[in-house]
Amino acid sequence: MTIIDWVTYLIENIPKIISYVVYGYVFLVAYYWISFKDNKDFNNLLIKSIAASYLLTSIYNLLIEKYNVIFSNEYYKVIFYFTVSAVLGFIIGKIVSHRWFNLLLHKLHIGRTTNENIWDDVIKPYTWICVHMKDGSSYLGQYRYGEPFKSEPIIVLATYQKLDKDNDVVIDNSQDMNRSIMINTKDFEKIEIIYTPVKLRSKNGFRKMHKWTIKKK
Repeated sequence: MTIIDWVTYLIENIPKIISYVVYGYVFLVAYYWISFKDNKDFNNLLIKSIAASYLLTSIYNLLIEKYNVIFSNEYYKVIFYFTVSAVLGFIIGKIVSHRWFNLLLHKLHIGRTTNENIWDDVIKPYTWICVHMKDGSSYLGQYRYGEPFKSEPIIVLATYQKLDKDNDVVIDNSQDMNRSIMINTKDFEKIEIIYTPVKLRSKNGFRKMHKWTIKKK
């Protein structure tokens, strides 16, 4: 086989070569991205991609044969498989990462969740958090963001106050929606999580939360 024949053969079999890895890879990338899953091991990802590609192509071929779907061009088939794989990864990742899915696992008496660490289980955006520092001061605010894939993440609090060891307000940004604070959880002594039925953003709502925090100290 000459080089030209080899290149021609390779080009003609691109769709088949792609089917061995790419569909599973696209599926997994979409899944990891939407569900905030971390995967740094490329070798494992490659093996998973091959396994996922085999499973996906088997399902696609079964459905195509059952419903008698015909593609006028092999490349249209590749584009279709590629697109469906990405959409499926997105949908499944969204379902698995949703809170109700973990509640379902709990109701089924399955003692684990799909989240990487406890922060994803107990803290959601706009959850009130009181952060007690080692020096006796504390921060009270609404959780907005957290560093993913960390057991001791850096977190961001909005509409926050800083209180000294006597519970006097040192910094008051409770009414400033444009100001946030970033804190490293390694510096915490303890964290209190306060669930509320609504997003308390009003001045009165913040005062109620402040009074509740002082009573707890």
